[in-house]
Amino acid sequence: MDRSSLPGLSQAYAATINGKAQAGVKKPRAKATKPRAKPAKPAKPAKTTAKPAKPAKSTKASRVAEQIKSAIKVEDSDDEPVLFVDPEEPSKSTKRLPTPPPEEPLTDADITLSLNSEKDEEARVLRKERCAELGLASVKQLKSLFEEHAGSYNGAANRVAECDEILQLGEIPRILVGVLGYTGSGKSSLINALHIRCCGDRRNISDDPSEAFKAEVEFVTAEDWDDEFEILANDIKNSPTAELGTEASLGLAKLSAVYPGIPINRIVESTPTGLELERDLSHVLGQSITIKESTASKFSEAINAYIDSSNKGTGADEFAYWPLVRLVKVYIKSDLLKNGLVLVDLPGLGDSNLGRSQVAEKYIQNLRHMWVVADIVRAIDDKVANELMSRSFKRQLLMDGRYHENFVTFVMTKTDQLTTDEVIKSLHLDQSVLKNETAEWTRLSDELTELKEQLGRLKRNRKRKLAEVELESETLNATLTSKDDLNGKISTIKKSIASLNVRMKTVCIQERNTYTQGHLSRDFKRGRGELLDELDIKSPELEGSKTSLNSFCVSAKAYQKLSGRFKRDNSIKGFPNVNDTNIPSLQAFALQCTLADREYAADKILGEISFFELNLKSWAENRGETPQLSNEQRQLLIQEVEKYYLAVKKVMVFNNVPTVTERAKENVVQNIRRTVKVHITGNTGKFAVKATDDALKLSTNLADKDISWATWRAICNRNGDKYSTGKKVEYHWNVEFHAPFEEPLSKPWNHTFNVRLPAQHSAFARALVEAFRGFQTSFHSSVNRICGKYNLGSNILQRKPLFEEDIRRKVDEALKAGQKHSQTAHRTVAGTVKGHMLAYYTAAKKDTGKGVGLRMKKNLVKFVKNNGGEMFKNTSTVLETELEKMLKVFRKELTKAANTTQGRLKREILGMIKVAGLSETSQSSTASVELRRLVLKELVAMDETWAKELVDPSVDLRARNPFANVVNTEEDEKYLDGDGKPDAEVSDGDDDSASESSSEEDNDDSDDGDYSH
Repeated sequence: MDRSSLPGLSQAYAATINGKAQAGVKKPRAKATKPRAKPAKPAKPAKTTAKPAKPAKSTKASRVAEQIKSAIKVEDSDDEPVLFVDPEEPSKSTKRLPTPPPEEPLTDADITLSLNSEKDEEARVLRKERCAELGLASVKQLKSLFEEHAGSYNGAANRVAECDEILQLGEIPRILVGVLGYTGSGKSSLINALHIRCCGDRRNISDDPSEAFKAEVEFVTAEDWDDEFEILANDIKNSPTAELGTEASLGLAKLSAVYPGIPINRIVESTPTGLELERDLSHVLGQSITIKESTASKFSEAINAYIDSSNKGTGADEFAYWPLVRLVKVYIKSDLLKNGLVLVDLPGLGDSNLGRSQVAEKYIQNLRHMWVVADIVRAIDDKVANELMSRSFKRQLLMDGRYHENFVTFVMTKTDQLTTDEVIKSLHLDQSVLKNETAEWTRLSDELTELKEQLGRLKRNRKRKLAEVELESETLNATLTSKDDLNGKISTIKKSIASLNVRMKTVCIQERNTYTQGHLSRDFKRGRGELLDELDIKSPELEGSKTSLNSFCVSAKAYQKLSGRFKRDNSIKGFPNVNDTNIPSLQAFALQCTLADREYAADKILGEISFFELNLKSWAENRGETPQLSNEQRQLLIQEVEKYYLAVKKVMVFNNVPTVTERAKENVVQNIRRTVKVHITGNTGKFAVKATDDALKLSTNLADKDISWATWRAICNRNGDKYSTGKKVEYHWNVEFHAPFEEPLSKPWNHTFNVRLPAQHSAFARALVEAFRGFQTSFHSSVNRICGKYNLGSNILQRKPLFEEDIRRKVDEALKAGQKHSQTAHRTVAGTVKGHMLAYYTAAKKDTGKGVGLRMKKNLVKFVKNNGGEMFKNTSTVLETELEKMLKVFRKELTKAANTTQGRLKREILGMIKVAGLSETSQSSTASVELRRLVLKELVAMDETWAKELVDPSVDLRARNPFANVVNTEEDEKYLDGDGKPDAEVSDGDDDSASESSSEEDNDDSDDGDYSH
């Protein structure tokens, strides 16, 4: 019997990643033929082999069910050992055929190539998700079976717990996409347009129709409002005219909205506490409300009462909520959001509210993608790709490892706002794509002018003749006919011109879109190139990025109009159908943004279900009357497991025994520590010295600038945060003062956390995989020596790809946890510098009297001169402390990754040995036999549903390797510090203590399990 035709969930999964062909198709094995003695008729299996091109799904499903039901004993075959043998069969006088060694696995490159060859990535992810969904449904059924038989099966509670752990993985991942842009850029209209045709009452989030749309509105705290109130009041006092567009005018609008009916001069001279008697905000500040409506129109009206800045209240005693809103969460059932996508409408750039700024920063740090939104007219006129992302923001993205086209996307809005003549002239379209149309338009215009002149002459002649003499009837009729002909021709030409205008506008929109996208791509690359050049970073550091920038030019207004909204408005020309608005393209791209996270989640579910299924089958198929292994064989195998396990554990945790790579000899945590020390903490002292000098120069330059005292005071009122004058001049002193330290830090930071650490984790994952493969090979030989043809080696082989994927996944999770902490760590630079500068800002705010402007400037220089050294020294200390915390995170997560995979390896094998030593009659009642039958039946049903879903088993179930794109230069690179000394000479300081404190986690066998009794 050909066991390769047993494709169940785990069998197909194992076979495909192990390099086997799809079910029923054999793969030649050159190495396996040597120990065999004249295999009989190797061509015979062709009779039972299904055609690989188009496997019959129904046949496959039924074969799965039949094979699992009858898998009690099978005969030996050319490529698999027997499933069970009598435990007394092996003896000294018996010659046994050794089971073949494991096949050579596909390389990571082979797996990546196979996955990337999939043309439709979305289709593959959907298949995985469907299989995961079916698997979870089966796990639910299995859980119910074990709960029902808890009284007859002692292990039921453990099985139920296993089911619960798997079921928890079914939660949809949240994929945050930030929408960033200036106020008025069309963000809200864009987000609204994205959900049209994606939501409606038929997809309610609640069974209650009155709760079809839901929102949670959170308000700022009293402390946040006190701080903002002071800033707004000072802006107004320092700029009494409050010109439109200034911070003072915005402050006036906010305070008037919150305190209507109170004279502004009284407001600015008071405080929120002093105004409580007239306007008590205690029922709002720090509170939250929930909005629930049955229809979109009612929901929009209800939520606008809280977020629409044009809402000034309806009377003297009513105030508007919008200045006090901190965060709004909107919940709707939408095709766009159903896969976990979360659109985050970030506050307009330069928001003065501390609470909203903190919320925005928190979301930005956790974004998976960022859409930068701007008006398309501004995108052409300005360097929008660089203007919307300040140098500081780009530096932050670089240090986060996200300054590339895979993370940043540009969306240009309002493409319907266009003057055809201007676009034709600026893009020279009359000499290219619109050459014929412009010539035709000119000809028609000239002809129309001539016809109008003819009509005019005809009218004048007719009036003159009527005045001179009464025309004959025949002559009058001829004149009227000529006039009608001219009017008819004029009408025809006008229609032709109108049609031509629409066609030309359509082309102009498309050509401007194309030009803008190219302009954005060049601008983005130039901005990134300039930053990398200044930091002396070579472009291969970002090799993972795409070659082109994702950008979209859209018209939310035209899309909504074509979708049936704005019925009272005139039609919008230039968009023949909704696809020309490019909103559908952006919707499709939004779904593409979710694929990587969804596939990662599906792979994790599939792996855990596969482990669970194999484990259950080992238990449920044990229905023989005698044990599969004698007690002596079991004890010998357990001893072998312990021996090989200790060797593997030593390699996995400490890497201090020889293995396949020389680099794996060193402790990976110490390798990370050394990298951080050589590239970062060993240089922070130099960074601090240089930053001190640069900060003093900066303070002197600021004092020498022609900055008015009012502007200077406004900046101090904001504690150095961003401030814009009426002339659109922006100041952001906190960024300017921490830049001298962060600039030199950004290059080694990017190299360490986005290049070296992924490579080191990749090497560590390879070391774990190689250690596991070594264990498998060694233990396979032990099984042959002790048990002969017992199928334990084959059972381990089935789990092999699952173990390897689990190893990579756990190490990748450890890397992500450490990188997340590193993002928090480098942000302490800005916070520490601001904390030190706060003393100056506080003093400057209190300074009054004659000459205050000059004093504030002199005091800034004096403060930086006296405190700059301590400020940046403390910045270094805080950063180093955070990095030490981060190293502990790496140690904890890597130890957890190693221990979890080791524990599972030992637990799975000991579990198989334990089951093989128990007979049906000695361990089970009739109820237990029935439970096993029902479990097998459910597993068969799961295998059948899987077989129906799979298109190409060699690809469909294969998990992506998270380290497939990591560039490994570990063996070739020599770390050098700033003085050119090799890293081996660098003292690791507390490395010994770190090793000693490897803690109980490094030797924790709590997950190993005990199946020896």
